[in-house]
Amino acid sequence: MAPRPTPALSVAIVLAVALVAPAAPASADPARTAPAGSWVRPVEGRVLRGFEPPSSAYGAGHRGVDLAAPDGTAVRAAADGTVVFAGTIADTLHVSVAHEGGLRTSYSFLATVAVRQGTRVAAGQVVGTSGGGGHGPGAAHFGEHGGGAVHFGLRVGETYVDPMVLFSPVDLAEVVALAPTVAPYGYSVAAERRSLLAGLVGGALAAFDAVTRFVGEAVAPFSPGLGYLFTHLRQAWPGLPIVSWVRLGLAGVRGLAAWYADARTCGRGAPPADGTGGSGNGVVLVGGLDSESGPGGRTFDLPLELLGYEPADASWFSYAPDGGPYRAADTYAPTLTSAARLAQQLRARQRAEPGRPVDLIAHSHGGVVVLAFLKLLYDPDDPTLPPIGNVVTIASPLEGAPLASYLVERLDPARAGHLAVVLAEAVAGGRFPDPHAPAIADLAEESDLMRRLRDAPLPDDVRLTTIGSLWDVVVPADLATTDGATHTVVDTGSPLDAHGGVTAHARTLRVVRAALEGRAPPCRAVAEIFAGEVVPPVIAGIETLAVPYPAPAPVP
Repeated sequence: MAPRPTPALSVAIVLAVALVAPAAPASADPARTAPAGSWVRPVEGRVLRGFEPPSSAYGAGHRGVDLAAPDGTAVRAAADGTVVFAGTIADTLHVSVAHEGGLRTSYSFLATVAVRQGTRVAAGQVVGTSGGGGHGPGAAHFGEHGGGAVHFGLRVGETYVDPMVLFSPVDLAEVVALAPTVAPYGYSVAAERRSLLAGLVGGALAAFDAVTRFVGEAVAPFSPGLGYLFTHLRQAWPGLPIVSWVRLGLAGVRGLAAWYADARTCGRGAPPADGTGGSGNGVVLVGGLDSESGPGGRTFDLPLELLGYEPADASWFSYAPDGGPYRAADTYAPTLTSAARLAQQLRARQRAEPGRPVDLIAHSHGGVVVLAFLKLLYDPDDPTLPPIGNVVTIASPLEGAPLASYLVERLDPARAGHLAVVLAEAVAGGRFPDPHAPAIADLAEESDLMRRLRDAPLPDDVRLTTIGSLWDVVVPADLATTDGATHTVVDTGSPLDAHGGVTAHARTLRVVRAALEGRAPPCRAVAEIFAGEVVPPVIAGIETLAVPYPAPAPVP
């Protein structure tokens, strides 16, 4: 007897027949038909909106089905497979699972995710919970059945097909020779983001078309030319990836909101950093990846004398286990290990000057070390630690860095193109970093550490100011902050040194002085505010979707 095909192979067979073979007569022999229960429905709810094939790659349509599910419903894997994506796309949570036969199922608009990329899951295993909202016209019906739904998708290679075929009887006897031979795994994180994002575009396009038609019809009586332009806006730009444009438009809206908030709360007349003023506290300065101890222990360029500190006020954090001078290789230790060393050195400050508050100023990865200390190790009631004064991070990837996510794909210089190597070297100041280094893994956007930092609150008594650099490609400025912080984006005027040179720039020092003195951030020009809302998301988006991630090795 021939071995029984797996569920994934069976559905690949029937999909191949649907695409390339004429319809076969239904078989009356139950023994020749695969059971419909070979695949597991992600949730039990009825179909609220069915599959609507798009007319083109970016055409309107509905690339999957919406299944009714009350918020908090467990969402289950449809079959055994490997998680190839688990994370956020366009501010919503998604999981994608690769199965045998080149099939991928996706579970979208989740409230929580219960699996990690690269792990194996069994049929029926919980991958997340519903409640992340809906999309498109079908969202209007999500209020039924407890107010929620799950978007369930199926792809054969890169082609979206109707996922409900998974739950239909499959006639194996007549179609076994047409089984696809696509490998079950080999999808990079970036490619999966692009593919899932394409699945979201159709619903956005339908809404976009409706809005532009409405605007065009309203404007046409007054300006026929402008009305025609709006009515045919998408036809004027064929293949427009509307999600990116909508996000860009939202960035403009955020820019207006930021300008309004800045105008109300910014520090008018905030003085420059000229050596006067300051906090009167001591200060510990924390460098980033690939920094090392220089003369006097300095690890990055920050003119302390301009911020009101005396030489005796400052000490430079050391990544070395003994707290002495350190080398670049020491910075690649696990971030929590470095945070524990920071705690030890702060205790030494407390012993030397009991009760004197200490400011913390950090650059790049050093800011993550500081945040890990504050959120995961710091106890304000611990008498062995000094009181924490002001905390300032500069160009620090407090939400993770897309380039670090790139590196943890086990990038090898021999496998990467020249552009990939250049971008990777940017993370480590001119040399190709070890993709296996613990600190690099910690900086990946979906690392265990980043998840813990997102979940942990900032201590109530900590005043955190975060500064992003407008043209920074190492740490996009919108990822250089965290909840509870006062954030400012500064324009250094030079994209070539936007990451390393930001610490000594006059605009940065002015923001730091304001933070040390408890002032609101200095007021910014309107153009600088809008640029800060538009440029960093574009940089982060390009790095996330366009950088050529290498495919992971096949899972045995």
